[in-house]
Amino acid sequence: MRRLSFSKVLAVAAITVLGFCFTAQAVEKPDNYPKRPVTVIVPFGAGGGADQMARALLQEVGKNIGVPIIVVNKPGGNATLGFYDYWAAPEDGYTLLQYNDDGVTHKVSSILKQDPTVDYQPLSIAMIVYSQIYIRGNDKRFHDWDSFIAYAKANPGKVTLGNIAQKGNLEEVQATQLMKAAGVEFRQISFDKPSERYASLVGGHVDALLEQPGDVSPYIKSGDMKPILSYTDVRPVEFQDIPCIKELDDKVVNIYKVRGFYCRPTLDKKIQDYLREAFKQAFLSENFQKYISDKYLVDTEYRDLDQSIELLRGMMETYAKTYRELGYIK
Repeated sequence: MRRLSFSKVLAVAAITVLGFCFTAQAVEKPDNYPKRPVTVIVPFGAGGGADQMARALLQEVGKNIGVPIIVVNKPGGNATLGFYDYWAAPEDGYTLLQYNDDGVTHKVSSILKQDPTVDYQPLSIAMIVYSQIYIRGNDKRFHDWDSFIAYAKANPGKVTLGNIAQKGNLEEVQATQLMKAAGVEFRQISFDKPSERYASLVGGHVDALLEQPGDVSPYIKSGDMKPILSYTDVRPVEFQDIPCIKELDDKVVNIYKVRGFYCRPTLDKKIQDYLREAFKQAFLSENFQKYISDKYLVDTEYRDLDQSIELLRGMMETYAKTYRELGYIK
């Protein structure tokens, strides 16, 4: 994955030439599609990072295809309930899927048999972000990474970490990497709903939180949450004063939160091509680029189908290697 600066990038040169109408693109509009609203299933709770991103991008996609797009949040079951709803839907282009890296982890860990590069495939990779560890801004017990770890070592097994701690998912793997690198043990408290996860830290119900900075940026700006560690190879330019996990253990292979939209490859090819162009123009639109400008992305590349599949396959290899190292699989 090519890493760009973590700084807030607003525009790519291509955006300046997007004044032409979407219907003027070379991609042919399919006959009678779409003639009614399109539903996108989001297998995550309302208000979280996946939901925020989906609504921001799909607003632009809806403008491009000329019909409303209905977002249906279906959290639960380690992000499988919404997936199964999508899988049971008619294959007509009127039900699409928003999925995170869970598609990769679930395939590698055999929770799902479907491969996100074969059985369903990306329409768009919309966001790749890194994770951080947060504490409360006014916590008197610790104020930075060193004091936090000192407190955790002085209170073994008592420090709680708010998370989406489902076996084998990105956040659970990152928490395991952290405990191994820092030589501490946290009690992980799993919250399915993003609002509950954020409130757990702000309200003092957990000691720390594992989350992505773009998802909790209002709390960072207000001072309610304070980042103390980044899951990156080098310190992001926005957070130069806090350490990254590579400084704790240079053997750690960083993995990132990847959010995208999917359809099945057996969907009519003309509809697939039309939707991919609609998603591409939505991604490059001024409004969406403005939305992601403060989301602390790993990079701001647009990826076509082949590049997206290459990314996902690389992630599957990384997870398989990481799972073996952590003893999750043989």
